[in-house]
Amino acid sequence: MEDERAVERDGDARVAEVVSFASRRARMRWVREVVDARSSETRLRSGKRCVLIIEDNVDMADTLREMLERRNHEVVVAHNGAEGIEMARELHPRVIVCDIGLPGMSGYDVCRTLRSDDAFQTTYLIALTGYAEPDDAERAQAAGFDTHLTKPVNPDVVVQMVTSAGPSLARAHLRMSLHAAKVRRSR
Repeated sequence: MEDERAVERDGDARVAEVVSFASRRARMRWVREVVDARSSETRLRSGKRCVLIIEDNVDMADTLREMLERRNHEVVVAHNGAEGIEMARELHPRVIVCDIGLPGMSGYDVCRTLRSDDAFQTTYLIALTGYAEPDDAERAQAAGFDTHLTKPVNPDVVVQMVTSAGPSLARAHLRMSLHAAKVRRSR
């Protein structure tokens, strides 16, 4: 299956040029070149973070990507779990925003797979999901997510979490979510 991306240029007549990536490997090389355009050292000095969004809803993924890019983060999007894991292993993003209800592989499975790799122990993982039951936050924590956000979510909240995410905050947000869920259940 080919991934396509339309690029529009202004001129006398609008011309749409379709850039086709014939294979996943070619797409990964392109993504790596974009992310590697700035060295890790430069990214750290500028406060930029490499962010991976794993979301099958194209509109949601695009909205988050655009908002994060406006904050000068480098953002890559995957639309299923397997592609997300492959991109994460290739790019080692600082933050991963992952939907739970993905096609083929759940976000819980994506998180467990990544957390089983030592390279992702300090990566900040945000579960972004439509699952809003109190037990869902506990399942997210058990899978290894640092934060559980329920859709619909204000994209500004996600941007703020990505911007402030760090290893020292990693479990604090989820503990707060779990505590709030337990308080709601006890009422």
